[in-house]
Amino acid sequence: MLIKKGAGDGLDLNDDFDAEYRYMKDSIDGLKNVLLTSQPLQVLQPAFQWAQSGTHIYLNIKFSHRMDAPSTLDVVVDNCTIGDDTFDLVAIKPPKKFNLHLDLFGEVVAEESHWSLSSVGKLSASLKKRSKKVWGGLLKGREILKQMHLWYDKQSQFATELSMMEEWDEEELMREDKEENSARTRKKGGGGGSASGAAADGSAGSGGKGKKMSFAKKKAQEAKQQKEEKEREKMSEETAIQNQIASLQKAANKRLELYEKEAKVCFNNFLLLCLI
Repeated sequence: MLIKKGAGDGLDLNDDFDAEYRYMKDSIDGLKNVLLTSQPLQVLQPAFQWAQSGTHIYLNIKFSHRMDAPSTLDVVVDNCTIGDDTFDLVAIKPPKKFNLHLDLFGEVVAEESHWSLSSVGKLSASLKKRSKKVWGGLLKGREILKQMHLWYDKQSQFATELSMMEEWDEEELMREDKEENSARTRKKGGGGGSASGAAADGSAGSGGKGKKMSFAKKKAQEAKQQKEEKEREKMSEETAIQNQIASLQKAANKRLELYEKEAKVCFNNFLLLCLI
């Protein structure tokens, strides 16, 4: 109205109006940010995938509670620290705060490790192993977190490399066991030492393989556990949906019965009126 009146008076108020509009919008946005930041943050552990090569650990972190759920965009990384055997991440997008702490299976070289934030609500990290070997898992004690998943696409790129490293590790372990057993036998001495030593070497060699489960078998077990967990979650979700459907059907049947009773009453009243 004022713009039309100004135009009638020969004045151009469009620039003033746009400036005032921008000022009010910025003020409202600022107020929204104040309200959001004043509320307590909801602390979540982000879902993530991991994979390894002979030299690196790779992390693919999604700012969401599940890998198949939508990401939280425009997250600000408050802290991302790579230690000798730890990884810590704190990222914030009010009203959410994502915390992730990992006690790693082995040591890494922090100076040669790095991370990067993408525009699709994800963070990727590459951790350089201090020694070139196959880790038995991502975390100390082979712990498996609920939000933790194997990064199959990435891991498949290093399958041949890791398989060769595992074979070498098993041979090295067998050789070390034989040397230790031979040293023990020499200390004991005696004529039957060589025969008993050979037998012991054979048992030690076969036991050496048992000490180190292959990476492929461990990953297969983890994949099986994750598949079973997903199946259980799916079954629980299906059960909840079925219960909800049954509840809705029960409520609909009750309402239908009520409508039928009301219809009968109305029909009877209509008949009475007709008879009168």
